[in-house]
Formats: sequence, structure tokens, C-alpha cells
Amino acid sequence: GSGTIPIEAALYAQGIPPGIARGFQFQYWPSFDPHLWDLTLQDAKKTINNQTCLLTGYDRDTGAIQMAKANATRAGQLARIDFQCQAISSLMPSHPTGWIITNPPYGQRITSNRDLRDLYARFGTIMKGRFKGWKASILCNDGRLITNLGLGEPEAILKLINGGIPVNLNIFSIT
Repeated sequence: GSGTIPIEAALYAQGIPPGIARGFQFQYWPSFDPHLWDLTLQDAKKTINNQTCLLTGYDRDTGAIQMAKANATRAGQLARIDFQCQAISSLMPSHPTGWIITNPPYGQRITSNRDLRDLYARFGTIMKGRFKGWKASILCNDGRLITNLGLGEPEAILKLINGGIPVNLNIFSIT
């Protein structure tokens, strides 16, 4: 609900290095060289472009959308992202191909695993029915929930940590 995925995607598309506009604790170290840091920042800023791409963030919760918009505003990315409040059942492709990248619930805060199995099964049915030719990246720590998508085996799995929880980023080609 914080809009992290579309905000980070917008920053990445523009070549904006992570943390470019913030301070770091190493800047207080005795060996810190402000001149070298300024040169490093100047080099990093040369990678920034004005690339645009279509990014849409969805959530069924109005409060989550408002939070995502506020975070996108703070990151200077609100104009680059279309945030929409809608249920997963209303999800429709805007282009012939694209990526669905999501961090759905996976049981750490929601206790009813049966509800999650149903959610994943519905999401998989929607993707197979409406998003053929697209790619999907699903962040989850439960392989059984990923199986409920009905998308077959992921073509790639990246192991990550999300909020201190070991998770997999499961990448699929939707056929």
C-alpha cells in the first residue's frame, strides 16, 4: 500500500540512483572526503534521463492509494505513476505486453491461509485469461501460494529479504 514498486520503477526508468538526494552516516566519518563525494554525486547525476514509461499502481484500499500518492509526491514521481483504487478482479491490460509486478499478501499479517489460496488462484486465473504474452513477478515467501496461481513453474526465482522476511521473487511468462 506504500507504492514502493511503481515509485522505484519510475526512479529506475529515469536512471536516478538510489539515495541520490539523501545523506548518509559515512559523511560524518573522519576520513570522509566531501570533494570526492561531490564528484561521485556529479557522475551519478549524469545517468539521470527524462525517460518515461507507463506505470500504474493498483490497490483495493483507498487509504493505501492515498499513502502511495503521498509517497510518490515526496519522491517527485506522482506525475509518472497512475494510481488507481480497484479490486484485482477489475484488472485489465492497457497494452498488448507488459509486466505485472506485485507484492501480494503472503500470510505474515493475514491469518486465513485459505483466503490467500483463493486470492492467488483468482489472480492466476485473471493473469492467464487477460494477460497472455505478459511477464509477472510475484514476491512471496510461500511456495504453496505461488503454486495456487496455476502459472506453472517460475522461469526464474530470486531470493530476497523483504521487511526482514526471506522471500522469493517468482518470475513468470504468462501463456
